[in-house]
Formats: sequence, C-alpha cells, structure tokens
Amino acid sequence: MTPLIWLVAGGTGGHLWPAVAFGQWLQSRGEGWTPMILAGSRSLEREILETTTLPWESLPLEGSPLGVSGTARWGRWKGLWQSWARCRELLCRHRPWAAVLFGGYVSLPALGACMAHRVPVVFHEQNARAGRVTRMAAAVGVPVASGWDECDPLRPGAFRPVGIPLRVMERLPNRAEWNKLSGGPLIPEKRHVLVLGGSLGSGFLEKRVRDLARRHPFRRWTFLLLGGKGGGDMPENCLAVPRQWDMGPLYAGADLALSRGGGATLAELLSLGLPSLVIPWQGASDGHQAANAAAFVKSGGGMVLPESAPLESLEEALKSLSRRKRRQITVAGPCASEKLWREVMAVATMKGDAFRNGRG
Repeated sequence: MTPLIWLVAGGTGGHLWPAVAFGQWLQSRGEGWTPMILAGSRSLEREILETTTLPWESLPLEGSPLGVSGTARWGRWKGLWQSWARCRELLCRHRPWAAVLFGGYVSLPALGACMAHRVPVVFHEQNARAGRVTRMAAAVGVPVASGWDECDPLRPGAFRPVGIPLRVMERLPNRAEWNKLSGGPLIPEKRHVLVLGGSLGSGFLEKRVRDLARRHPFRRWTFLLLGGKGGGDMPENCLAVPRQWDMGPLYAGADLALSRGGGATLAELLSLGLPSLVIPWQGASDGHQAANAAAFVKSGGGMVLPESAPLESLEEALKSLSRRKRRQITVAGPCASEKLWREVMAVATMKGDAFRNGRG
C-alpha cells in the first residue's frame, strides 16, 4: 500500500484550495504518495472537493462551537467529538505517514488524533495572523509553515515562511470565457474589474460596487461580481455570475481586481501581478484579513482600504490602479508546495518524538 499523507482543511475555500493544490502537486510527482483530504461537512466543502480527483473524507463537523449558542453549540461540540473518533478510526485502519493541517476547526480533532498516535504533523497557516487552532498547535510544539513572512503573534523563528500552494490555472490566450460570462465581447478601451467577495460572498462589497458603477467615471467600466446576487437595481455595467472554481479564465480577462482579504486569494492575485484593491472584512476573526492585506501590500501587490473608507476614496484608488499594468511577481505558486514538502519531510524523518522535537 502506498504511503498515505493526510491533508486536513475545512470551513472556507481559503483553507481548502491550498490543501487541494498541495495534494495535486504531490500526486503529480509520481513518487507513490497518496494524498487524502479530510474536510468538514459543509456543502461548500463538498462542492469544492467534488471538483477534484483526490480522495477525500468528510468529517461530521461544521465549524467552531464558540461562534454559536444554544443547541447549535452543543451540536458542534458533538461534531467535534465525533470527528476526533472518526480520525482515530481512520488512523487505525490505515496510518498516515504524515499529516499537513491547513486550518479550520476540522484541523483540531485531526491534530488530537495524530498526536495520540504519534503521527508527524506540520501546520500550514495561510493568514498573516495565525488562527486559534494554529496557535494551539504551535503551543504544543507542532512546526508551523506560514504563507507570508509574518505569522502574528508567533515570534520570528517560531514558523517557516513557505508561501501558499496555489491552484494550477490555464493561462488563456484570449478572453473567450469572460466574453461568455459577461454576455458579449470585451471592449479594449474599457476597464474590466473582477470583484472577489470570497467563497462565502460579500453583500457589502457588492453594494459598494453597485454604487460606484453608477458614477460617471465608471460608466464605461465593467464590473464582474463573482458569486454576486444580481437583480434589483443592478447597473448595466455590473454583471453577477455564479461562483466559479476555475479562476483562470476570469483572471485572464481582468484588468483590475477588487477583493476581500483571504490569504489564498491574495496569493493568487500576487502571483498573477494583477493590480488589486483589497477591502478586508472587518468581522474576520482576529483581524486576519487586515493582516493579510498589509502583507499583500508589503509584497507589492496593490492597495488597501478599510470598509469605512468613503466612496470617493474607493473611486480614487481604482483610478490609480487602472494606470498600473500587470506585472509578474515571483512568489509562491508551485515552489510553495516544494518548500512545504521539505518541511513535512524534515519533520517526518526526525528521530524521536516529532512533537516534542518540533522546530518551533
């Protein structure tokens, strides 16, 4: 039986896509490793995983029990316990050679089960501010690989920056797919803005774009709202399209991007050199989207505005970005998977207890 590698991720696309990208990279090496993804039971997680050819297992967990109350909280505590039991059952059936945890609360029961069975673990953090489970893992000596040069509040030396594994996307020679989505051919003199509200969508961002699109300077711009609701008083130059998992055609047709601050999305925008304006979601846990946006700008990725910025500031920022050209920036991409794999190999081949000898 080929060596099994667990890739544990859940909650949002920001956790799942890096796990999928890493698994596909590992599979493509042809060295006999078998990556298997463990995810939660949300419909979004299933929808993403059904687009891949990787083996996966759905655990009975929908999220943190700390974010809800009443019967929902007890249901999530139950799901946490059941997920831990399921992980132990899977471990007994076919012990993995190592596990890489990509965040989300589904990582917590997997971490506990792996520690109990002494399976080597590496935690990959996609955000510039570490999540709660990442901090817990670091506290017990699990090595942390980070997507950015910062991983607040972990001290320098307590994590290894490796970048974020990115989806492989076809670089299209034309904008045919965008034309199909937008209902007509792109006009060269227009600016085409891809609006990214995250895998869960953003009503706030959609409303701001609708208001902006009505302003005179933007009447000849086209705003493509990925996952937008549409309808109502949608301006003619705003187009809502269903959620897409193949982002290559959309990136190929865009001149600019307006995005929330998810770590994986910003890494993709940075790797493509697409001029981007980031408006972090202020409700993100521990302010991690604001931290991602700061790291993104520091890496030369674009501009950032807070949600409280007036519409005039948003207008000026997009005008400024429209004068920039795409530029290729050498970041993560495939090399992030290579760097992460080196960390996994280093931990898994350690002598003795991989947890007590963690390099954090």
